[in-house]
Amino acid sequence: MNSYYQFEEFVNKLAEQRIQNRKITMQKSKDILDFFLDELENKENKNFKINSKYISDNFTTLVFAGIDTSSHTAGMAIYCLAKNPHCLTKLLKEISPFFDNLKTNEDFERLKNCEYLQCVI
Repeated sequence: MNSYYQFEEFVNKLAEQRIQNRKITMQKSKDILDFFLDELENKENKNFKINSKYISDNFTTLVFAGIDTSSHTAGMAIYCLAKNPHCLTKLLKEISPFFDNLKTNEDFERLKNCEYLQCVI
């Protein structure tokens, strides 16, 4: 079985598990899958037809699109840093203090607030 179909099967199982969990716990997340499931459950919304195939197709598209754009962004950032060593030096100076201490969410938040890192990305 090729990996796309394995992923599609995984997404279908995930959606089914989430549907069952929502029925039992009555709790909903605030993620894209729950948005689709809310619409699936919404009987009053006649203009927006949604089914499990729609959910699976869109969820799969979003995941693969995210992988593609993330890899292109990372690749381009690495290329630009390699072409501009002074930029790489400036970036490393800003982020190197975080390498030994990324242990808590607070540390990650501080790293996310690095201005030059944000410019590079």
